[in-house]
Amino acid sequence: MGRCFGAGSAYNDGMSQFEVRTKMCPACGVSADHEVAVSLNGERSPEWRATIVQETFQLVTCRACTRRFIIDDPFMYVDFARKHWIGVYPRAWISHRDRLEAQPGAAFASEMQGPHTPAVLREVAAGFRIRAVFGLAALAEKLRCFDDGLDDAALALYQLAIMRANRLPLLPEEVPRYMGLDGEALVFRLRGDGPRGGRLVRAGSRALLQLLAHEGPTAARHAALAARADIDAARLAAEAR
Repeated sequence: MGRCFGAGSAYNDGMSQFEVRTKMCPACGVSADHEVAVSLNGERSPEWRATIVQETFQLVTCRACTRRFIIDDPFMYVDFARKHWIGVYPRAWISHRDRLEAQPGAAFASEMQGPHTPAVLREVAAGFRIRAVFGLAALAEKLRCFDDGLDDAALALYQLAIMRANRLPLLPEEVPRYMGLDGEALVFRLRGDGPRGGRLVRAGSRALLQLLAHEGPTAARHAALAARADIDAARLAAEAR
């Protein structure tokens, strides 16, 4: 496992890029060719962005046994209109997060701020949110969070608080995933079977996240977390174990 995002991997004239890769079904072991994302531009490919948020992106069906599974390969996700620059890694690589976290920022510096970067790109480089996520569910959560105008560092702190309050194991798969707003209330999906399984619960509010970010004992921790690219409750849970 080496560097995933080299020069030219993210911008590519603003176009999403896919390549055919052979993938093995985790249920029966039969291999087949599938189109897999190398880079994805959410602004120019709104249909793909919608499938990410819906958690059906790269959800394929095995031709041999009909088992459905998600292809979870690394790719760059960019959106120039929303100023998102996100390195997406397989969930299985989460144990390497400390080494991989810096890659999206390095790719951004090379492609958007480097000496050979076109002036038009350097002019729009300010204000991008640079993130690293592990797994397509984490990417979907990040996009929902940004779409709803939430602070992702405060959200991660609150997710950890939910885990502790409910005595959930501090494991990545146990993180309650943010699904959206119900009025001002936050809606989370608890762990369940299947790619979109688990029950939905309402907990907390937008105002509570603001308190976590700016007041009380969590403010300093929020500031430290917000300075990172890997902003996720799974990281906080791992550090708390």
